[in-house]
Amino acid sequence: MEKKYTQNNFISYVIVLFSFFVIIFFTKSFYNTLQIELDMQETLTQEKLTAEKELTRLNELQSKLSEDESEILKEIQGFTGEYSDKAVVDYIYSYAQQVNQGDDRIIIRKLDLSDTSESDLGFSKAQVNLSAVISSEETLFAFINYLISPESSYRFYITNFQYDLGEETPTINVSIPLTLYYK
Repeated sequence: MEKKYTQNNFISYVIVLFSFFVIIFFTKSFYNTLQIELDMQETLTQEKLTAEKELTRLNELQSKLSEDESEILKEIQGFTGEYSDKAVVDYIYSYAQQVNQGDDRIIIRKLDLSDTSESDLGFSKAQVNLSAVISSEETLFAFINYLISPESSYRFYITNFQYDLGEETPTINVSIPLTLYYK
């Protein structure tokens, strides 16, 4: 009698193991699909959090820009002006005329304005090549500060400029390549 019980017990173990393998075989794809879905949900949750942070940052920026005395609005003021060749030429020559009324001199020999193109940031971009004779280093530095000043009507950026400091000549010949960004 005891022998029959062990045979039944062995058969039941075999049936349980066979059932276990059948369950694993048929449900393996369901578990894999479930894991993929959970991973995708995790990725989407992370992307959603990143997008929410970006939206919050943009909303804060929008609220700062809507204020009348906003510092950020003052910083981008030079990019919001309308571009015209005549206005840029007048802007540069007016400073030269103002300096020439005193003891210093800025003589603009050549002023080239190139065609406009689109920048990587979405602003339009123009190249301005300026060649001038300037009477002193102080006048040169004041002129450069005038061109790149954040408070100015135009936001010029000097792309490449070389000058030997302390040169003992009566006048300074310079070529200044400028980039102008505008809307």
